[in-house]
Amino acid sequence: MTTDAQRTQELRRILEHERTLALERVRELRAEQEEDVVTPPADELDTARSLADVETHATLIEQLEQRLKAIDLAFNRLEQGQYGICAECGKQIALERLKTLPFASYCQPCQEARNHLAHPSKEWIEEPLIHRWDPPEEMKITTESPRDESSPGPEELAIEIVTEDQLSTRTARRAKKRAKDRAK
Repeated sequence: MTTDAQRTQELRRILEHERTLALERVRELRAEQEEDVVTPPADELDTARSLADVETHATLIEQLEQRLKAIDLAFNRLEQGQYGICAECGKQIALERLKTLPFASYCQPCQEARNHLAHPSKEWIEEPLIHRWDPPEEMKITTESPRDESSPGPEELAIEIVTEDQLSTRTARRAKKRAKDRAK
């Protein structure tokens, strides 16, 4: 059985570890972001890739900064003796849960009850399309024109099957024709 002082020390260790990881990741992302800015892109594809990388890094840095703010708030709650206490029932949140999810505000049973209240049926997990979107009427109008009866349908189109030998023969003929055209 751990004492309150030992628990507080363990909670502090968890938060410090999370802060260290987040800060290291922010440093890595900022260094990568600087590399993206320093290297001038060579063509349009490089420019697009560089811009995408810069935006991705900026988004990840922003998320990590939010995480760091949450860690600082957790440190404040720890100092006030509120961190690691379930906001619903007031019992201590298991250390294993806080190691996995350092910003957990609820113990496992209370979180499960909240999840069940938010989603009374577990089908929402298995059926991702439970909230089906029905497009407005004006979007239901097809943009395809009806098939002209005189034009062949897909079933009427002939498919030519070419063997490997025929393909290499055709390729050789095309190469000879190109060489002849160049010679002219």
